[in-house]
Amino acid sequence: MKKNFLISVIVPIYNVEDYIDETLQSIVNQSIGFTDNIQLILVNDGSPDDSEKICLEYRDNYPDNVVYKKQKNTGVSVARNNGAKLATGQYIHFMDSDDVVSRHFYKRSISFMRHHSNVDFVASKIKYFDGKYTEHYLNSKFKQTRVIDVNKESQQSIFHISSILFARDAAKKHKFDRRLKVAEDAKYVNEVLLNKKKYGVLSNTTLYYRKRSDNSSAISTKMSNRSYFVDTPKLFLDYLIDIWTSGDVVHRYIQHLVMNDIAWKISEENNQSVLTDTEVAAYKQHIYDIASKIDDDILLSNKILNLDQKTFLLRKKYGNKKYEASIRVNDSEYFFNDTELFQYSSTTAESALVLDFIHELGEGRYKLEGYALSASISSRDKRFVQTSRGAFELKLVPRPQRQNIFLGDKFTDNEAFEVTVEVSPVDTIVGLLESFDGTSTKLPIFTKQFTGLGVLNNTYHQKTGTIFRKNKHTIEVYPNTSYNRWVSELRFSLQVMRNIQLRKTIRWMKSTVRNLNSLLKFAPPKKIVWEFTGPAVLLFRSTWTGIVDVAIRQLYFMGLYKSDRPIWLVSDRGTLAGDNGETLFRYIAGKDTTKADVYFVIAKTSPDYQRLQKIGRVVDINSLKYKILFLRASKIISSHADYYVYNAFGYRWTHFNDLYSFDYIFLQHGIIQADLSGWLNRFQKNIKLFVTSTKAEYDSIVSGDYGYDKNVVKLTGLPRHDLLENKPKGVMILAPTWRKNILPEERHGKSGIRAHSDTFKDTEYFKFYNNLMNDARVLGALKAKNMTGQLYLHPAFSRQIDDFSSNSSFTIKAPPYNYKKAFKEGNLLVTDYSSVAFDFAYLRKPIIYTQFDKDTLHENHIAKEGYFSYEDDGLGEVTYDYESAVAEIVRTIESGCALSKKYGKRIDKFFSFKDQNNSKRVYDLLLEL
Repeated sequence: MKKNFLISVIVPIYNVEDYIDETLQSIVNQSIGFTDNIQLILVNDGSPDDSEKICLEYRDNYPDNVVYKKQKNTGVSVARNNGAKLATGQYIHFMDSDDVVSRHFYKRSISFMRHHSNVDFVASKIKYFDGKYTEHYLNSKFKQTRVIDVNKESQQSIFHISSILFARDAAKKHKFDRRLKVAEDAKYVNEVLLNKKKYGVLSNTTLYYRKRSDNSSAISTKMSNRSYFVDTPKLFLDYLIDIWTSGDVVHRYIQHLVMNDIAWKISEENNQSVLTDTEVAAYKQHIYDIASKIDDDILLSNKILNLDQKTFLLRKKYGNKKYEASIRVNDSEYFFNDTELFQYSSTTAESALVLDFIHELGEGRYKLEGYALSASISSRDKRFVQTSRGAFELKLVPRPQRQNIFLGDKFTDNEAFEVTVEVSPVDTIVGLLESFDGTSTKLPIFTKQFTGLGVLNNTYHQKTGTIFRKNKHTIEVYPNTSYNRWVSELRFSLQVMRNIQLRKTIRWMKSTVRNLNSLLKFAPPKKIVWEFTGPAVLLFRSTWTGIVDVAIRQLYFMGLYKSDRPIWLVSDRGTLAGDNGETLFRYIAGKDTTKADVYFVIAKTSPDYQRLQKIGRVVDINSLKYKILFLRASKIISSHADYYVYNAFGYRWTHFNDLYSFDYIFLQHGIIQADLSGWLNRFQKNIKLFVTSTKAEYDSIVSGDYGYDKNVVKLTGLPRHDLLENKPKGVMILAPTWRKNILPEERHGKSGIRAHSDTFKDTEYFKFYNNLMNDARVLGALKAKNMTGQLYLHPAFSRQIDDFSSNSSFTIKAPPYNYKKAFKEGNLLVTDYSSVAFDFAYLRKPIIYTQFDKDTLHENHIAKEGYFSYEDDGLGEVTYDYESAVAEIVRTIESGCALSKKYGKRIDKFFSFKDQNNSKRVYDLLLEL
């Protein structure tokens, strides 16, 4: 092998068989000439996949250039350090094994280094590819090729090692810290930088950073890495502050870098599963201690933190008393000592009051509920809603959903409010801030869906005797006369037709141009075509949509599908029936006393469509008729709470929001056991009748953070339980629920189905259940008892069904599922956290919970831990690993799937009703609404 190469490229290898070839090809194809100038050092860090095979092929093809070293899995830092020992090049590049460099990366980097002896390294800009195609947020420094002196440009942080080419002598003086699992590269880079405090940047070279779509990189998985919390603050942040401190002064460059890191932590870390409560408290205090070393102007100029997060850190740094004493105001502009903090105005979004509800109380009085986008900077400030009848002070009220947190620490006490205002027949409603120095500043008012107003200017809503109309940042009030209604509709219709997405289209086009190289180089053909045609499609669609929506409004006003009776729309999923919606629909169809036109909503392409037509009226969810009926509906009744259920127009809701006049009835499709208040709360769903089945469930919602009282939450039982039958046929049902983190790129449509994931088979979830249904012990027990198994994969994972392996004893069911039949014929249910367990338990059959990921579930799912404890309240045995799950399944099958006395007693105590009158109770409540 040649001894004196120009460049040594060190690539640590671990579990990258899908990416490594592309990485190595980008090195081999360099314009500087691979065989003459580049030494490629591949360090296999005990990779368990076929990465070694690919590495050996490159070594065999380029024996004079490629050095291959295999080591035990000891981490990327050790791999890089070992690779550096073998480096003979004049320059060294540490490259990640899934990234790609542009063709002239080394040629231009070396040319720069030869002409600038005052720097130890040169960096290239970073562009993302694979999971997304955008630029790194710190790329602004690369607009021109130059030398950056961090003594003069302290805000120009640098830390991404794959984008950097080092001079050999500088690189060899330092080693990567093997104790760090995250940020080891940033530590190394800034150790090197300390020597000259200058580095080069190139405007015409690129490091393409793979943003993995499966979130499997070290950075993406850091929240489940204990070392990230325990080691990183001390070994990375504290260390850099220490070595960059002269006397008692921390260099402003390192302050900016550390502040950026803290900002990401503060903004992103709201959950973890690897620390004890004591360790969490210690970690947070450590972060606050580090932040206290940052100069105020650097903290307040940070681009990542929002206003609430900045004031939160200042309060932590100085304490509330000193913080308040340091705040001063000059004509609505707030300062912390002499550093500008924020300026309120009547037009900036961060100053706004956002209204969720406008409740009409009568006689010109209205109760407003909402929140401030930013909490008060000073506790001495007051905020009001002002009308011609006076200024009405906001009353702060608890709303957990508005309390953004950092691992349990709230940034602000509260931002939510209630206020009752008085309004004249002709009036203007505006927000008002009264600063503690007496300065008054008008604040903009924004409106959300349940106000009846939208986000567009000129959107309007009719109240008794008045019309509320949105006018930029205020709400105008007019008498509800035929002339004002006509003028309001005309102005709004013109606004809708002007609501073309021109700015968004231009931004999209600019983004496509900026990322053109990475798109053409890496994106699949469909993605490339869409990036070029998408802006035109968006512009055309938004223009056409405006015209169509105005026409739909006119059809509504002309009386299309108008009825003298109330209209009720009942549904389950958009493409599937068979749940509580269908059960209730059947019950209502059999009642002659219903004084309403009742329709079941489902796609015409659904296999359930024609079957339901034999029961009653059915309307296609994709039809114009459904859209008009939705606008006329007095009740939307569904077992699901997806956005499309209570918003038939999707993102176009703001074109029709003034016409929505329905009560939303949530039948549920199971029994809530976790805390779903973040999803189902009143400010998200505005449910008017919330069906529950057990006293414990009822209590958890009424007393929880959902925002509903006993007038909304009712204990009735699930309608579908009325129709459950119990005729076992020797079947083991395997029905695990879904996981949000497994398919992070969610594509919710009206069916809730997501796209296929190529990485699904690599997940612990897939391996657990695929192995379980093919385990020889389980299959042997089934055969011995003349039983079979059936897998019912959650509908959100329906595209992954082909990934599973069936066998002669275990079949894989395809949706749409007949759960009623499964519950009827099943002898044993194996699930994890799915609420289908309650249906099965209702029939007094045995259940086994397989909770192998219990410790990380709530970190990776939409639900939070709730009132229901599987250990204390569960209706079956709980297992936490594969072997115990297999053993419990085999034991239960061998027992003849007998229900134990322990769980029989729990089941009897759990359910409030077993009289098959659940549908009747729900129906009676509907008549009362």
